Amino acid sequence: MVKKMSNPKTIDIQNLDSNNPLSNSSSSYIVAKRLFDLSLILVFSPIIILVMLTTAILIKLESNDPILFWQKRVGLHGKVFNMVKFRSMTTDSEKKGSQFAEEGDARITKLGRFIRKMRIDELPQLWNVIRGEMSLIGPRPEQVVFVKELKDDL
Repeated sequence: MVKKMSNPKTIDIQNLDSNNPLSNSSSSYIVAKRLFDLSLILVFSPIIILVMLTTAILIKLESNDPILFWQKRVGLHGKVFNMVKFRSMTTDSEKKGSQFAEEGDARITKLGRFIRKMRIDELPQLWNVIRGEMSLIGPRPEQVVFVKELKDDL
């Protein structure tokens, strides 16, 4: 039974968790998904390690700035963790606060444009997957500030 909303801008969030495939998942599904994540990483680790080492060297050659970028993200059940990526932007990219990257964004480095396009910048997130903070398949963890704004709006 669908409730009729009095205001078209109002969202009924009472049953929002029923749309989340992990909210009602069985423990066997969660274990199988975790084993799948770890197995896939293990199988492809020789290639992944080679690509990551090459990328790290190229980032260091491009500038003397840090190779990795750490950012607080909100994971499953609202747990905050430090997500890691290859740095693809200048080190002062968040001096005006968190913001989404735009096409032609001047904060993105030359190498950063390529590694973002190829999604190589996200390979260090496999560390977060190994630690159980993320999964290869599932909702993407969002920045804390954006989650707070969304909660405030709702």
